[in-house]
Amino acid sequence: MKLKSLILLCVLAFANFIVAQESEGSLNVDLQMTPKYVWRGMTFTDGLVYQPSIAITQKQLTIQLWGNFVLHDKNDIPGNELDVYVTYNYDYSGFTFTPSLFLYTYPGQDVNTTTEFSLGISHEIDDFTLSTSLSKDLVEARGAFFGSLDLKYSKNIAEGLSLDLTTGAGYGNEPFNEYYVGVAKNALNYYMIGGTLKYSLNQNISVRTYFENFWILDNEIKETLGSDTFNFGVAVGVEL
Repeated sequence: MKLKSLILLCVLAFANFIVAQESEGSLNVDLQMTPKYVWRGMTFTDGLVYQPSIAITQKQLTIQLWGNFVLHDKNDIPGNELDVYVTYNYDYSGFTFTPSLFLYTYPGQDVNTTTEFSLGISHEIDDFTLSTSLSKDLVEARGAFFGSLDLKYSKNIAEGLSLDLTTGAGYGNEPFNEYYVGVAKNALNYYMIGGTLKYSLNQNISVRTYFENFWILDNEIKETLGSDTFNFGVAVGVEL
């Protein structure tokens, strides 16, 4: 009952946010297509998926609905997912602090809804952004922590064309890896590199392509997951 109430509260908050939107707010709609659903170095579905999202930002607060919907999976795995993200950005002394609440739901699947709290910290130095985050499961996998450390390079390379390059690593504690991987140990899970090329057609519409490669660093986790993971995709975004 508590989880259902939390879901309802998030939906109502989202609806209220739309109604109460002021002129300084923004609306972002995004549709991404990718041949895999990869999360924190783990492949959940191996086949074509589309991932729509809608996000409303007002001042420092953002509420986002994000979905993963399977068009075809090589192993006939149902991987539909619908999430609610609530994030707040607070700038202080050159750093951005981002507390977030993530609600994960899995329509039509025998997978329990869960919720994470995350705290991110980032700092920009010229074209580089150093960021770290720590996420804790509050419901289904209590005691599960996942942390990441990333370095991103961003550059406008032509009019309307920008490039982002990212490298980073992710760490899961024993409860996290036991719940999501089936390996009960603390581990440095992966090292990754990725890149995004974005072209703005006009002030409101953009197209981007991206790639990401995860190298699984722990031998037991790699044996369970099967292999390293390469992924790519294309997306269209509209900002109003």
